[in-house]
Amino acid sequence: LDFQVHESKDSSGTGEQLLTGKSITQLTQAGTDSNKQVLVEVRADELSAGYTHLRGRLIIGTAASDAAVIALGGDARYGPASDYDLASVDEIVA
Repeated sequence: LDFQVHESKDSSGTGEQLLTGKSITQLTQAGTDSNKQVLVEVRADELSAGYTHLRGRLIIGTAASDAAVIALGGDARYGPASDYDLASVDEIVA
């Protein structure tokens, strides 16, 4: 399982490009990554000039894999994410 964050200039994907430093390390069954979570934090000031939209791309390499993505937006009440992670969090990309 791989996950990437892409940025673009509008909701139709104009100028879409990979947002550097916001991809996760591959999660695998063989690597004991079952039932794990990964948090990816993106702040507005990390986007390239003129880019206003984000899109997550989840790439599943093996059939019969369970995965989900939840995107949350808004002002953080607590932060950074690394201060509030659970034992089941495998990786934090901030």
